[in-house]
Formats: sequence, C-alpha cells, structure tokens
Amino acid sequence: MSSEPVGVEKKLIRLQQEEKILERKRIINTPIDNGYIEDNLPSEDEYAEEPHISDEADVNKTLGYIAYWERKREGVRRTTEAEQKRLGSWMARSINKIDQKIAFHSAALQGYLTRTKQRKVDVPNGKIYKRKQPTEYIFPNGKENPTEYMDFCNRNKDEPFIITERRVDRNEVKKYIKSTGHIPDGVDVEFHDREKFHYKLDI
Repeated sequence: MSSEPVGVEKKLIRLQQEEKILERKRIINTPIDNGYIEDNLPSEDEYAEEPHISDEADVNKTLGYIAYWERKREGVRRTTEAEQKRLGSWMARSINKIDQKIAFHSAALQGYLTRTKQRKVDVPNGKIYKRKQPTEYIFPNGKENPTEYMDFCNRNKDEPFIITERRVDRNEVKKYIKSTGHIPDGVDVEFHDREKFHYKLDI
C-alpha cells in the first residue's frame, strides 16, 4: 500500500514542479541557445510521428528546432558549394592539361597533311581531312552590347530581317484585370481563400 508523500518529499515534488514551470517560462520568453536545441532534438522515431504543439513554450522551442535545421541546411549548402568550387577548379586544370595534349597531337596531324599536300587520310583509327570553313556571320549581341544591338535595329528597322517582337506584359495584364474586372480570354485567375502558413525566425 503506497503512502501519500509527506514532509521533505512534498517539498521536493513542489520544487520540481516550480522548476518545470520556470523552465517553461524561460523557454517562452527567451531565445533558446543552440546547445539546448541540439541536446533536445526529437528522435528519428519522434520525427516519424504526428507533430504536436501544446503551448507557447512548444512554439518557441519548435522555432528553435527550425532555426537549428536551417543552419544545418545552410552548412550543407556552403560545404557543397565549396566542394563544387574545388572540384570545378580541379576539373578546369585537368581538362586544360588534356586539351594541351590533344592540341599537340592535332597540330602534328595538321602538319602531316600540309607537308604531304593531302586533303584527306583514312586509316583504321579514323581519318584526318581539311574542309573549307563555312562563312561566319557575326551579329550584334543584345546581351553583351545592348546599345550597339538597338542601334543596329533602329538603323535597319524597315528591313525584313528586323522582327518586331510581341510579348505579354504580365504586370500590365494584372493592372488591367484589377482596374476593369475583365479577364482576357486565355488568362486564368485563381482566387485563394485559404491562408498560407509562414514562419519568421528571430534567432
């Protein structure tokens, strides 16, 4: 038969309860440090269960979890970018060395055709030949030099090779619909009544 707690036991139980209450208040009212979050992360089994929030302390703690995982995600992204940069540099150096060797052998083959005055040589491993280069046309580039590109278009605006582009200005379409209430044929407008959940971290 169990007995009710008395004396010192009651005091200990009360102190434990008060400590839990103070801890909940601390969690609600202060940003939670990363060490606390890392030590109290849910287990993999808990992540497989239905999430549950009981009070504002849980809200604050859960935002701490999200902040922790966002920092982890950023760490993975930075590590990946650094590794990709390192691999990219290694790839560029390696390919450059290989291209130099290919250019060395190509120059030797080209020299052979020139010395022997042949236009084509066919062997079991392949063939080498000379072919007249096609005419190359160099046009103004709108991305690299937009001013030169527009000047070219304006100078030749009446020529058939200048095409007037037609495109939809989406912002103007939105303004038109809002001001007139008319939705042009071919445009679908979806009105959402549901609110979308967002979170903002202050830690």
